[in-house]
Amino acid sequence: MYTSILNRIRSTADSDQWIPLFSTKLSKEVLERALQLFGEDEVSTRGRNRLWFEEELTSFAGFQHGLALNSGTSALQLALRILGVEESSLVLMPSLSYMATANAAIYLGAEPVFIDVE
Repeated sequence: MYTSILNRIRSTADSDQWIPLFSTKLSKEVLERALQLFGEDEVSTRGRNRLWFEEELTSFAGFQHGLALNSGTSALQLALRILGVEESSLVLMPSLSYMATANAAIYLGAEPVFIDVE
């Protein structure tokens, strides 16, 4: 049974039926800069290129301020903290999500409350 399912997935992936989840379109200079940074072992939220990255991304997105974090979990935790979530807070979240959603609340001592649409 599992073999037939895996074969179906493989055949779809190798055909024109494949539906990409996203499309990446980066300029030549962005790709060159990324390769340079990887070569310098400077892909970090603490490296000397962090400020450059934050400024470029903030400008590209059209915002006045931006902050690079190490993960989506950290970003969610920071957002909850900014919103005033603290110990004993209840945080409503979708029941179908990634574990980082709940972990961000738990790290702050809050209680995740899973909700769903009926």
